[in-house]
Amino acid sequence: MRNKKKSLSLFMALLLILTTLTQLVPAAVAQESAAAELPAVVQALADDGLANADKLPKQVNVHFGTDPSTQMNFTYTTAAEANTQVVITKPDGSVVTSATGDDNYGQGGKYFHSVAVSGLSPDTDYEYKAGFGENTYAGSFKTAPAKGSKESIKFAYLADTQVSNATNAEALGATLAEVAKTSDLDFVYLAGDVTDTATNEAQWEWLFNNSGAFPTGGQDMFGSLAIAVTQGNHDNGVMYRHINAPAEAGNIVYSFDYGPLTMIILNLESARSDADAKALQTEYLRAAVADAKARGQWTAVGFHKSLYTGASHITDSDVISARTYWCPIFAELDVDMVLQGHDHVYSRGFVNADGTKADKSADADGNVIGPDNAPLYMVGGHAGGLKWYSKKNYTVTPGDPLISGYDFLDVNSTDTGSDIKKEQVIVEMEISENEFSVNTYMFKYDEATDTITTPKYLYDSVTVVREASEADDVLNVTTDANLVKQGDYFRVNAGFEEEVASNAAILTYSFDSSKFEYRGYTAAAGETVLDTQAENGTLRLTVMKNGYATKSYGTVLFSVKEDADVKSEDNSVALQAEYAVKAADGSKSIKSATASTSFTSSGGTAGDVNGNGSLDLIDLSDLIDAFGMTSADPQWNKYKFFDYNKNGQIDIFDISSVAKLIK
Repeated sequence: MRNKKKSLSLFMALLLILTTLTQLVPAAVAQESAAAELPAVVQALADDGLANADKLPKQVNVHFGTDPSTQMNFTYTTAAEANTQVVITKPDGSVVTSATGDDNYGQGGKYFHSVAVSGLSPDTDYEYKAGFGENTYAGSFKTAPAKGSKESIKFAYLADTQVSNATNAEALGATLAEVAKTSDLDFVYLAGDVTDTATNEAQWEWLFNNSGAFPTGGQDMFGSLAIAVTQGNHDNGVMYRHINAPAEAGNIVYSFDYGPLTMIILNLESARSDADAKALQTEYLRAAVADAKARGQWTAVGFHKSLYTGASHITDSDVISARTYWCPIFAELDVDMVLQGHDHVYSRGFVNADGTKADKSADADGNVIGPDNAPLYMVGGHAGGLKWYSKKNYTVTPGDPLISGYDFLDVNSTDTGSDIKKEQVIVEMEISENEFSVNTYMFKYDEATDTITTPKYLYDSVTVVREASEADDVLNVTTDANLVKQGDYFRVNAGFEEEVASNAAILTYSFDSSKFEYRGYTAAAGETVLDTQAENGTLRLTVMKNGYATKSYGTVLFSVKEDADVKSEDNSVALQAEYAVKAADGSKSIKSATASTSFTSSGGTAGDVNGNGSLDLIDLSDLIDAFGMTSADPQWNKYKFFDYNKNGQIDIFDISSVAKLIK
C-alpha cells in the first residue's frame, strides 16, 4: 500500500526553471539536459496530461465534507497509476482551487484517488475536473447554504441501490438517470447498501456504468450531484475507498446542516455489536439534535436497517434489538423524521415510543401537523437491482416497542396493487422553514426489454407543518452610547419585553473586535454567571437565574479601541439568547431569540463640529445654530452624530451634552 502527496506547485516551479534554461543554452542542449535532470515527480505529472485511457478518472463522486457549505470530498479510480488532482471552477470558468490528494493501490488492481477540498463559498454552483490534462472527468456540484440559512431545499432519497449483477445494473441505471435529470435537486441521500457486495469491484463498476439503455445513468448522477451516504449491511466502513464520508463519531457517522434541515447520519451496523460505538453515537445524536432544535431546524436521522417498516425484516433479531434501544430515544428527542432502507418496500408512518401509531391532526389545507415525540419513519422503497420484499406475519415479542399487523403505518406499498409492488422508487424531499413535503415517485422497469414500462408518476405525497406556536418572546438590546469615539466606554443591556419562565440561558454577543473590546459583565439581580468565554468578537455567557421569572439580563461593558475606525454608522452589537423555558405542565424546551443595537460615531472628539481636534465655543456655537434641525434637513448628515437622545432632531439635551464636554 502506498500513500503519496503530489505538489503541483513544485511541478510549476521546476517547469519555470527548465523554461529559463532553454533560453540560455541551444535548444538541443537544453532538451538533452532537461531529459537527464528532470525529476521523476515532474515527469509523472507531465505524463499524466497525455491521453491515456488507463489514467482516465472513473467512478467519480462528490461527498459532503464535515461542513457541506465549504467542504467536499472527491473520490475516483484509474486503471493505471496516476497523480491525484481536482480543479474546481465557477461556471464562468474562473479557477477557484486546484487541489491534490492521495492515491492508493487497491481492490481490482485499481488506483483509488481521494481529494478533500475546503474553503469553498456557501450556496454556490461549482464545476470541476478530476485528473490531469486530457485524462479528466468534468462534473458539477453545489455547496450548502451557510449554516443558519432558512433557504428552502430539495433532495432525493434513495434506498438500496444494491447492484449485484450486470442485468439489474441496467435497472439501476434507469433509476439514477431519472434522478440526474430531476431539476432543482441540491443533493442525494443514499440510505445504505450501495452495492450488494462491497468487496466485488465489478459491482462498483456497474453502479456507475452499465451496458443497457441508460449506460451512464450512475456516473451522470454521481458526477453532477453531491451525495450523503450511510453504511448498510452490504457495505463496509470505508465503502472500499469508493466514497469518502466524514467520520465525526466513528466511520460514516456525521451530521450536517442544509438550509432548515439538520441531518444526522448514524451507523447502526458498527453500533450493533460494539457497545462503545453505540454509546458514542448516542451521545453524538443527543448533542446534534439539541443543537438543531435550539436553532429551529427540522431534524432527520438517517441509517440503513429499517426499525419500523412494511416488509419482511421487521422481526429480525438485530432489528428488534436496535428498535428497542433507538426508537425511544428518537421519540424522546422529538426527531422529526427517520429515513431508512434495508426492507425493499416503500412505507411511512408517525410512530410513538411504544410502537403505536401517533394521533395526528391537520391544518386548514390538509397538511399534517407534526405530532410531538412521534417521528415520521420512512423506508425509501427500492432504487436498484430488481429485488422487492413482501409482508410477513409476525408475533410481537415482550419488550419490543411494536404492535401487530403493521398498524403503525399510514402508507405501505405492499398494500397496493399486489403483495409485492415491483416498482423503482425515488423519494423527493422538500424542506422549508415551517414545513417539509414528501413526494414519492415510482415507475416500472422491464429487465427483459431494458425499458421503463410505466412513466414516473407520483405515488404518495404528504406535507408536514409545525404546530402553531405561541408568539415569539421579544428580546431587546439597548446601549447607553449614542455617539462613540476612540477610547470611549459604553454599556449594552438586554432583556425581554415580557417575563419568560426561564432559569438558564446562553447569551452570545457578537461585535467587531477590530473596533471594540470586551471589558466585563455585571450580572443582573438574581443572576449568576456560570461560564464566560470571550474571543475574536464573540462573548459567550452561560447564566442562571433564581426562579423561573426572567425579564432582564446583566450589563456588558465595552470600550472603543484607541486605533479603531468608527467613523461609519455601521457600529453594532448583536445578541443571540438561547434559554430553557418551563411550560405550564412542567415540560421544558429550548427557545432562541435575537436582537441587536447600533450606534453612530464621529470618529474623533465628540461634538467637534469644526474638526479641529478639540471642543471649543465655536463648536458649541455651530451646534446652537443647528438647534431645531430634524432628520429631514439636507444638512442632517453633518449633525446627526450629536442627536444624543435619538429623537431625530437637535434639541437642548444634545446641545447641553456637548457643552458639558468643553474643557
